[in-house]
Amino acid sequence: MTNEIYYFKTESSQSEGDTMNRLKNKIKSALAKEGYTLSDLSNRMNIPQSTFANYFRRDDMKMQTALNLSDALADMTGYHLTLNDFRKDEA
Repeated sequence: MTNEIYYFKTESSQSEGDTMNRLKNKIKSALAKEGYTLSDLSNRMNIPQSTFANYFRRDDMKMQTALNLSDALADMTGYHLTLNDFRKDEA
């Protein structure tokens, strides 16, 4: 495996942040169904809440972060994120 960093990047044709807001809402919904919050997820991922919140303020995310987020969410809720959840054209 290489040390390259890959990003999920939304296209500028959509309002900045829409994709990440949609993703955040999906995550919040999955967590709420199981009685968890975003704070619980950030704790599960062993990252500060401020860092976790910044993931959703940008219009891109490192692939490793997306994978870690998906894995932690699946462990907690059984909900599995897909690449389509990170795509801007899947609204």
